[in-house]
Amino acid sequence: MEFINQLIAWDKSLFLTLNSYHSNFWDGFMWIFSSKLIWVPAALSLLYVIYKDKKGEFFFIFAGLILTIVMCDQIASSLFKPMFERLRPSHELGDLVHLVGGYKGEQFGFISSHAANVFGLAMFTSLIFRFKPYTIAIFLWALVNSYSKIYLGVHYPLDIICGGLTGITCALIVYLLYRYLKRNTGFVYKPVAGARATSTGIEYKHLWFVISILLLTIYFIAAFGKEMIRFIK
Repeated sequence: MEFINQLIAWDKSLFLTLNSYHSNFWDGFMWIFSSKLIWVPAALSLLYVIYKDKKGEFFFIFAGLILTIVMCDQIASSLFKPMFERLRPSHELGDLVHLVGGYKGEQFGFISSHAANVFGLAMFTSLIFRFKPYTIAIFLWALVNSYSKIYLGVHYPLDIICGGLTGITCALIVYLLYRYLKRNTGFVYKPVAGARATSTGIEYKHLWFVISILLLTIYFIAAFGKEMIRFIK
């Protein structure tokens, strides 16, 4: 019990340290970065690449993505949060927390469903693509996306860490299920002759396209985040 109390105290202290670094620019950047709609183009580019290069497996992969997100979200929101009932810092620490636009989130925050979802997506797609530059890019995206919730004052670091680990675990389970179904449906991947592709059959140029969309989206957030904060506050 003493260890748990020390861990919680450390968690709160680390949160207050991380949350104390803020500015108008980062308020806008983190607010937009953590939103869902801004990443629609990147999500569509992912689906396009999967459909383009793995048509025969598209249903399995798309279903795997959906299942991963649903598992992550339900485990976080319907299991852990009601079980532990740990208040978010925005509901527990009062004026010590830097909030953006007065947003506090729902009452309980352990574990972070946001972190579970983004790390689940990152893990599942990195296993499907097997392309190191994409893996680095998507996990950095998931890390910043998760950290934005600490910046915005609605999650403790342990909420994020445990949420991320949950997402990775769910993605691994779903990926193993995908591999099992793939083997038992008689599907055999036939690579395109002469194509520069990963071991799983995704062309490099298509993956660079996805990475480019991610980078362009981040550039847009950085360029216009400070301006958009005016509509938040």
